[in-house]
Amino acid sequence: DVSSGSIGPSYDTLYRCGGLQLQGQKQVWRLFTSIFLHAGVVHLVSNLLVQWVVGGAIELVWGFNWAMLLYLFSGLGGA
Repeated sequence: DVSSGSIGPSYDTLYRCGGLQLQGQKQVWRLFTSIFLHAGVVHLVSNLLVQWVVGGAIELVWGFNWAMLLYLFSGLGGA
């Protein structure tokens, strides 16, 4: 079972592709690229919807630069 399509990759697929093997490796880039990865169509669409509604409101109040910094630091903290 490689993927369910809408929900995302299975545990076995993540393990075989190295997604779960992080100990002892110096792959700092994974902290930043994980912000842009999504585990299926449902995950992608729900994230886009929330970013459009909430992100748009934050950008109107705080401006583009602060909204982008908040997005990047939130993603980094979530990694």
